[in-house]
Amino acid sequence: MKSLDTLDAVIRLKRFEVEEKRRKVAEIEATIHDFKARCANLAASVAGLKSQLAGARRELDEACEELKKTERKRDTVRPMPDGGEAAA
Repeated sequence: MKSLDTLDAVIRLKRFEVEEKRRKVAEIEATIHDFKARCANLAASVAGLKSQLAGARRELDEACEELKKTERKRDTVRPMPDGGEAAA
């Protein structure tokens, strides 16, 4: 009878261990699932930022061109002795 009680105790312990491991597996699966949702959100954010970056680069290029034009225009205008300006 004693060995049967011992086996029952071992079985309860093993069942407890199985349940603990089952909970751990479920927790890891839930975390993976949550990370996949975050990954999708991050990918959408990256796509939006890439679009903003492309627009910002275009604006920078345009501003650089405007600066160059203005600088070239300034270089073609020379000051006159009376304080006025004349085209070179």
